Amino acid sequence: MKQLTKNQLKILAMVCMTLDHIGAAFFPQAVWLRVIGRLAFPLFSYCIAEGCRYTRNKARYFGSVFACGAVCVIAFLPFGSFYGNALITLSMSILLLYGMEAWESSGKLRFLALTAALAAVFYLLCRTVYIDYGFAGVLLPLYAAAGRILWERVFAGIPPAIGERLGFAIGLLALAGVMGGLQRFCVLAIFPILLLGNERGKWKMKHFFYIYYPAHLALIGAMRMALEAVAG
Repeated sequence: MKQLTKNQLKILAMVCMTLDHIGAAFFPQAVWLRVIGRLAFPLFSYCIAEGCRYTRNKARYFGSVFACGAVCVIAFLPFGSFYGNALITLSMSILLLYGMEAWESSGKLRFLALTAALAAVFYLLCRTVYIDYGFAGVLLPLYAAAGRILWERVFAGIPPAIGERLGFAIGLLALAGVMGGLQRFCVLAIFPILLLGNERGKWKMKHFFYIYYPAHLALIGAMRMALEAVAG
């Protein structure tokens, strides 16, 4: 069976996200668009877990994700209250992943304690203000990292990607259980992830998403306002 490249997985996530936002803005009765959209966040979460492992510049990786999310938050403040979009959620995930990685590589308990303390802060933040997918969403990429770490320690010599994907599958079940409703369809994201290979792909998409995310939100928002103005 042909495997997906990492670029193809990112493109699939963007397509699912775009269809979800189009459905929410223009076709709220089209439930199937929202169902497809439930795959977007898990796919991006898995990409974040992978990205944190391979990035050469951890500060820049975090900064790029957080800055893109912050720009969208600020841009939409005039249209409503604070909205912690998915990139804000994943920014918190990245910091926790860095903490886990520091503990795993050094073996020093202080890194584990700091990560746990930061997780507690994020939990309280998610209970105080709206953060997309809540604390369960923040934790989702960590299931992949934890699965890999445990697999490497217990089943040395067997590809750790197996443990990573098993851990992520458990995380999807946890997210589905916490969120309920249409969010239960997030578990379907495991199927494209199981098809993921080791190849990045031919295209360099490193910065494309950071442009696409705010651009597609702005375009959909502008189209919706134009239609509302025409209607009345």
